[in-house]
Amino acid sequence: MLHIVDRLAPWLGPGQPPFAVATVVAASGSVPRPVGTAMAVRADGAVLGSLSGGCVEGAVHAAALDAIASGTSHRETFGYSDDDAFAVGLSCGGTLDVHVQPVLPDDDATRALHALAAREEPAAPVALVRRIDGGARTAVVVDDPGATDEAAVARVLRGLVGPDSLAAAAAQVVAVLRAGGTATVHAA
Repeated sequence: MLHIVDRLAPWLGPGQPPFAVATVVAASGSVPRPVGTAMAVRADGAVLGSLSGGCVEGAVHAAALDAIASGTSHRETFGYSDDDAFAVGLSCGGTLDVHVQPVLPDDDATRALHALAAREEPAAPVALVRRIDGGARTAVVVDDPGATDEAAVARVLRGLVGPDSLAAAAAQVVAVLRAGGTATVHAA
């Protein structure tokens, strides 16, 4: 997601058409792009980013437009099998799980994207943590993740993750941040 956030800034202004973000949240086998790769689709059809270099973009585009129309998030799975060789899927043999989320005015995801797009030091370390299973709060920004510890990350995650899972989720987020990667964190 962070690879397209700087180009999303113009989409976040007043009067802009609504849009949805499709993000790879799990991948297995041979896949063209890693977890965290994102594609944004505006209601007028404009696109930023790519999830697969072409093999599933049409279906993801349609799913994003559906998310904008319904105002709800959902997950899509794209893969390949001999039974559906001519359907939309990945001919490379892998599987992608894609979370499609509408970016609605004044929600947590929109505020997080505004914070990322407005940062003065675009190269400064930053992390976007999004909740993809629903819930009241859907996204937070962790500033300067290289200098954070589990307690600091837990404070940022409070409200995004339940109190029983907060410590475990913070430990997982810190591990991903220290590794400089992207991952799906599981909070029970």
